[in-house]
Amino acid sequence: MNTLRRAVAIVVYCALVPVGVAIRLIADPLRVRRAPARSNWRRVPQEPVSLERARRL
Repeated sequence: MNTLRRAVAIVVYCALVPVGVAIRLIADPLRVRRAPARSNWRRVPQEPVSLERARRL
């Protein structure tokens, strides 16, 4: 039983580790590796300053 457990562990390790490493190198499921942006600032559309706009804020 102990030998069988070790054999299964070795087979699973040899099958899953290369697949996991390949997926890690190729895929980006969380889209973490994006192209660097020039800036993280976003332009805010300017609304005319008025008393009504100040009341909404």
